[in-house]
Amino acid sequence: MKKFLAVCLTAFLMFNSTAYALSSLQRNDYAFGSIEMLIIDDLFEDETFAESLDEHLISVFGEEFLNNHDRSMVVVNEIYSLFPSNRLGYTVYPEFFGGMFIDEYGNLVVHLINDEVARTRSIQDLGNIEFILEQNVIISHTNHSYNYLNRLIEYIHGFMLDNAESYVARYVSHMYLSVRSNKVVVALNNYNEDIKALFRHIVTDSPAIKLTEAQIGFGFNFQHDHYDLVENSLYLEDNICVLSIDSRGPITARPGMGVDRFTIGYRAAVNGVQGVVTAGHAVYLNQRIGLFGTVTGRMRSINVDAAFIEVTENVTLSNNFFMQEGQLNPWTTHPVEGARVTMLGARTGSFQSGIISSTNFAYSILTGLVLTDVFGQEGDSGGPVFTGTAASNNLIGIITGGRTGGGHGAFFTRESNIRSALRAAPF
Repeated sequence: MKKFLAVCLTAFLMFNSTAYALSSLQRNDYAFGSIEMLIIDDLFEDETFAESLDEHLISVFGEEFLNNHDRSMVVVNEIYSLFPSNRLGYTVYPEFFGGMFIDEYGNLVVHLINDEVARTRSIQDLGNIEFILEQNVIISHTNHSYNYLNRLIEYIHGFMLDNAESYVARYVSHMYLSVRSNKVVVALNNYNEDIKALFRHIVTDSPAIKLTEAQIGFGFNFQHDHYDLVENSLYLEDNICVLSIDSRGPITARPGMGVDRFTIGYRAAVNGVQGVVTAGHAVYLNQRIGLFGTVTGRMRSINVDAAFIEVTENVTLSNNFFMQEGQLNPWTTHPVEGARVTMLGARTGSFQSGIISSTNFAYSILTGLVLTDVFGQEGDSGGPVFTGTAASNNLIGIITGGRTGGGHGAFFTRESNIRSALRAAPF
């Protein structure tokens, strides 16, 4: 640990003195200048970490929840295996399905809608999953299908983008699908009866809508088609324990490692070419990241905020977490509301865990994001997000953003959407 502190302090002094000197110089073709820092990777292989991932999860959730959660996640994956996918790779849900979530005790709750017509139309599908629903699953009946709720949130989000100059759009902060309440929750910046009446009159008066007051410090304006680079892009400013983009020695890239101004999410390959995935808003297409690599794929629209960086021959790729115990499993799983989730960002520097609040969160120009109550801050963007059972840390996405100034409420882009958009397959 003393070695760690000494290296970080040295890097801190070198970073501040060099960065200040570079501020008055012209940038070269490296992404952010030629900042010389110590290579700190591989110095800590024999260190005993303060807390293992298992210990961390038990301290956050407790053993009873984790045991029930692991059992529930097995059933979740079995249910998903019975749902077909369309040509774009998205899951097609039967009309009788109202969604599912994991409750506060770790038990799986499955909603089936009360509409007999929909259930009759999908009776064959219902028969296919009856044996799964008998496995200690709580069955609840509700009014709106999961398909309807997803269509509703896409409609509202599209309306706001198409009518960004409208009076009502000024007051819509964000929105998300709540399986637990069987509603689409729309958060308003100015929460009063006039604004609520205007929204229901102009946008939609669906009974599946729940209007609520936006949390302070968590909002955006639909008139903007980009992230505010001060408040919402999670660029690294002072993470001192970060790999230099111009390090000339061998580099081992790991999930959760800070490189220049982003966090590495996971290793992936595009048509056999190896690289890493990070947040799209942290880089630009064809950007040269020093001696680390080049951005050859990027998307920041619809439901994806991600980029693929083709690494140089100077870089080797690993699934071992950076500065933490454990390994990221490239076999992905499906996020489900109420499931436990863990993130690792370069700025925060340690495992941060919490619960998935929504599997369809719309914010800025993006929709289909996954909202959590996990702590995050500027500098964590692009870091890995994972869940699963005690025996696995299954990849489910990368950190996209969070509450202004940091705090609980980080959200992420799904790995499955990144794979569809960038053809980047984790391995």
